[in-house]
Amino acid sequence: EQKRYCTTRKELLAVIRFTRQFRHYLLGRQFTVRTDHSSLTWLVNFKEPQGQLARWLEELSQYDLVIKHRPGKQHIDADVLSRLPDRLKECPHYTADTILASLPCKGCNYCQRAHQSWAQFLCDVDEAVPLARKRKQKPRLLKRVATAMMMLFETPEKVSTLEQPAVPVESAVTEDCCHTSSLNSIEPIASQSSEECDLPPFSTGMELIFTPSTARIVMDDSSDCVVAAIAQEEGITISGFSEEDIKTGQESDLDLMFILPYLKDGCEPLSNDLFLAPPAAKSHWINKERFFLDDNGILKSQPKTEGANTRLVVPASLRQTVMELCHELPSAGHQGVSRTMSKIKDKYHWYNMTKDINLFVLSCDTCNKNKKASRHSKCPLTKYHAGYPMERVHIDFMGPLPKTKQNNEHILMMTDQFTKWTECIPLPSQTAEVTAQAAINEFFTRFGYPFQLFSDQGRNFESALFKAVCDLLQIHKARTTPYRPQSNGQVERQNRSLMDAVRCFVDSQQENWDQHIAQLGGAMRSSVNRSTGYTPNKLMLGRETNQPADLMFGSQSERKYEGADSYIIDLEKAIKSAHTIARDKLKTSQERMKRDYDLRVLEKSYQPGDLVYVLDTAQIKGKCKKLGSPWKGPGIVISKVTGYVYKVKLQRVVFNTNHDRLKPCGDRKIPAWLETCRDKFKQGIDVLAGNKTKPTTPQYCVCRGPDTGETMVQCDNCREWFHLTCIGMSIQEANEIDPYICPNCQLVRPTPPSKDKRGEKMSR
Repeated sequence: EQKRYCTTRKELLAVIRFTRQFRHYLLGRQFTVRTDHSSLTWLVNFKEPQGQLARWLEELSQYDLVIKHRPGKQHIDADVLSRLPDRLKECPHYTADTILASLPCKGCNYCQRAHQSWAQFLCDVDEAVPLARKRKQKPRLLKRVATAMMMLFETPEKVSTLEQPAVPVESAVTEDCCHTSSLNSIEPIASQSSEECDLPPFSTGMELIFTPSTARIVMDDSSDCVVAAIAQEEGITISGFSEEDIKTGQESDLDLMFILPYLKDGCEPLSNDLFLAPPAAKSHWINKERFFLDDNGILKSQPKTEGANTRLVVPASLRQTVMELCHELPSAGHQGVSRTMSKIKDKYHWYNMTKDINLFVLSCDTCNKNKKASRHSKCPLTKYHAGYPMERVHIDFMGPLPKTKQNNEHILMMTDQFTKWTECIPLPSQTAEVTAQAAINEFFTRFGYPFQLFSDQGRNFESALFKAVCDLLQIHKARTTPYRPQSNGQVERQNRSLMDAVRCFVDSQQENWDQHIAQLGGAMRSSVNRSTGYTPNKLMLGRETNQPADLMFGSQSERKYEGADSYIIDLEKAIKSAHTIARDKLKTSQERMKRDYDLRVLEKSYQPGDLVYVLDTAQIKGKCKKLGSPWKGPGIVISKVTGYVYKVKLQRVVFNTNHDRLKPCGDRKIPAWLETCRDKFKQGIDVLAGNKTKPTTPQYCVCRGPDTGETMVQCDNCREWFHLTCIGMSIQEANEIDPYICPNCQLVRPTPPSKDKRGEKMSR
């Protein structure tokens, strides 16, 4: 539709698209739009715009832009970008993901350039979404039965209501694709694909649904072969593999090398042949009374129970197809091992089928990525605790909450790990500047700066400003792994306690939640902690603070001191005694919590090079979490950071994650990029080498190149070396100029040094 716009509307659309793309850079500053289309200069001042033009002009009104007209002869810098000539003539034979030598042009210059351009795209993108390469035809005929099954109960009148027009049988089916002896018997040949038939061109696989007079083409992306469903007067039947195909498969199966001749001709194998036979052939021979040949000469097995149907003995060449049909199709529903096994065992039989089905289902990449685990991995509890006040402080944010009259929407929570002292600070935002200022002014300046500050990976805590503040104050900054709030459990538990108390004092409008935050924080600090046996006030201050009840009824025990010295001595003794008792109780509490936590441990060991899935708990805006895949990946384990933290590489990102968010990947199909990454890992090649951009040799000059041996001159201001060829200077000019100021320093007009540096300028 946009192609039919007039020239003026196209020019204005270009401005709209530009401002939308760079909106965050353009808002709040004036910028100029130069165009060779003079109509735009008066179009923005149109008095009564209507429709789409009015909406566009309203969108542009939020910017401080100036539109200036420039003649087309002077507008060549923009025009040249859309008129770059291509000296190579386009080759009609090129197709992505093909061997150049196999093309009719034998790999011309255009095809070679296109092949190089598509190489990285095919590796990074096309493995996930096949945008470039054509789908490869696979002769899996039985998978086509699924779509035909949906037509089983459809009448010819309903069939004729499909979008595609009916195609006569003579024109839709040729001898190359399938041969017919009558309308009631159609046997498709599995070796022929839909592209080799004289059928209407489709980008996906096709399926023929036949009625007595017409053939219907039904689209299905699950496979690429053709199956025929025949409509007869008494109903619809489905034709899959022919009897000859099944008989041929059974005769070529080595597992049936003894049982088939015995049932056909009564030939018994020799003892030496039995000893050298595979286990499957021996099992079939031992249980030969359970097998028989039907009227068509197909080997089948006796039913397991009376009244049940006989079971087809599936040859080795068709077992994969049977399992795919009974597990991967929508009619199968990607069921689990037991359901898939019961579905197959009722109708089919082969040796060791339980093991094959179990391995097939467990290695299904679709199931592994989209099904939630009944029990996640769980590593043992790691014991770590501070032994002195302000040794380790945990920090976290709660919010956003309803905006109050003081414009507060967030609560900054800080908890000392040893004393359990908690500070609750309501804030209007959670930017890095506000967070750092509140932490220093409200907590650190009163009780001292902590040795270690522990937080999650929130952007405010990981910002450059917050890290710079920690470096300035000599605070060691530590953090949790992504989506691992258990690691910051000290403050997370205080968050829960605070919100339980806030809900008791909030009104129906929920706009006064910050009114009692300071008092509720004091209540938490005056409460005895179960782990330490003391209140945070006692461990941090050495005394208990007065509460309203104490003021009303008076203190029950008041000791009189002779002077300040005796008070300080007793206070110091009380604090040391309280800390010693608290350490002992913390140790006992940790052992109790570890004992209870480790009852449900499910530990799995991962080694570098193992393939894993990563639990995905992120909520993407605009997408339903229930319909999304609970796992990301697969990826590869790069290294083991700590006991239960691993560095994992996905296709686009490398990150550290906890053991509990991983599960082993046993997929039989893995992406090509992962195959390449695993092969490099086995060969000892650094798979992260592509992410490293730091040069191995020093770089100089504006070209940021190495020292090639040619003459260089040094700037007397920034002390940087420059190639003479890059700055357009000869050796004679370099010897005569004094001092030399590089182009970058000339922009800021520095004061040149007074010392003569002519002797060291040409030292390189």
